[in-house]
Amino acid sequence: MPCVILTQSMSDTRQDVHEIIDRLPESQITAVLSLLERMAEPARMPSVPDALKPVSEAVQASRELLGLEDGWNGEEAAAISEETWKRATEFLSRNAQFLWSEHGVRVEAPRIVPVPDGTLDIHWKVAMRELLVNIPAKPGERAKYYGDDGAGHHVVEGDLDTAAANHWLLMWLSE
Repeated sequence: MPCVILTQSMSDTRQDVHEIIDRLPESQITAVLSLLERMAEPARMPSVPDALKPVSEAVQASRELLGLEDGWNGEEAAAISEETWKRATEFLSRNAQFLWSEHGVRVEAPRIVPVPDGTLDIHWKVAMRELLVNIPAKPGERAKYYGDDGAGHHVVEGDLDTAAANHWLLMWLSE
């Protein structure tokens, strides 16, 4: 009998489904109903704290950058690879989440911007500080960053491994 369920089309009415279930042995009805209930439940996504929603929204909005093709700038710009995008968004999400969960520090949502060489810039401009992190297109390369307070004081500059814990850099931005 289970193969009858598998061969029914998705356009069957509720009545058809009830008739099929009624023909099942009692021992299988509970299992089938449990399966149908699980299929009907909306997908459960991990809840994003309100403080991190702007960062999460920036990450989701940046997904459209994956649609850029070579020459997206009208010249010789390289497309943004999914691997580069994932490194950028995982770096951002992981470090913002850590700061919030461990220190209660909320990170402002950055702009995530494509660069013609296929890299991605993550750019924050907050009240007293500005920070730019460039995520390279090549997986083995280290990201470069530069930040200052707008007056040339309190400068941070260097390179980092995007897979490592770099929350200190976002903490600097929030000071």
